[in-house]
Amino acid sequence: MKNMKKINFLIFLTAALLVFTGCLKDKVNQPNPSQGGDDGVINAVMFTQTKVSAGVQSSTDPQIINNIYLSLNAARTQSTAVTSTIVSDPAKITDPALTPVDNSLFTFNTNAVVEAGKWTDTVALTLNTATLDPNLTYAIALTITGSSNGFQVAENSKTIIIVISVKNKYDGRYLLTGYHNRVPYTFPYVDIVMDMITVSPSEVAFFFVDADDYGHPIGVGPGSVSWYGNTMAPVIKFNTVTNEVINVYNGSPGGTAVTLFTGPGSFPSYYDPATKTIYVCWNYGGNPLRAFFDTLVYQEPRP
Repeated sequence: MKNMKKINFLIFLTAALLVFTGCLKDKVNQPNPSQGGDDGVINAVMFTQTKVSAGVQSSTDPQIINNIYLSLNAARTQSTAVTSTIVSDPAKITDPALTPVDNSLFTFNTNAVVEAGKWTDTVALTLNTATLDPNLTYAIALTITGSSNGFQVAENSKTIIIVISVKNKYDGRYLLTGYHNRVPYTFPYVDIVMDMITVSPSEVAFFFVDADDYGHPIGVGPGSVSWYGNTMAPVIKFNTVTNEVINVYNGSPGGTAVTLFTGPGSFPSYYDPATKTIYVCWNYGGNPLRAFFDTLVYQEPRP
């Protein structure tokens, strides 16, 4: 595993350089004002990246994507604002794994303005996610078509692809507290950082942040945690109307069977939207002495 500094391992039983066509060469990198002016630089406008990723919540409330940046390449800052025209350009989405977002579902500032004395502007995009399918990966393509003040458009960086993944309402970064009833691994695990990652519109998977992988901790001593490895990777399935947990299963193919646990010591398994808390009891191998009793308290959107 990649990052194992904080846990012990217990084996489970089973754009290139930006170039303006024909003209802009090495100097089309983001300018460094401390280097002073260079009258040989051709003024150009570009996106600072050709592809960015954004995770959005499935919601009736508009979602804002604000990691899209427009940049100027110039010898010095400008004394007047530079306005660039931006259009939606779905034809640029050629990856078959990406589903273009219908133009009716998003808006953005089609006239992006880099204010006088500045180098960049944020191209804020507002997206309606209520009808998007969390099972799909979406994309929006934006292209710069022109600019004011004699600025040209850097050909190799005039288009940006925004790759969008849709999170369900249970997705997020949580603090996990609970215990495992398998002797001798019955020590509580407290405030363990877990990412609950969307698998489908009704499912989230446990991602053990300290292990940098899918899985779940166990307590092996006072204040000490380990895990069974990524072959024990529980996924929670909810009734999205009632928020009741209706199933827990192992997301690791071929791994030991995992099921919702309702036996001795268990409590109701559900999501409380008022407190953004998940309560879930589950076990593996059909063994009531191999159960977990978990409470996950939402902290923030996961990175």
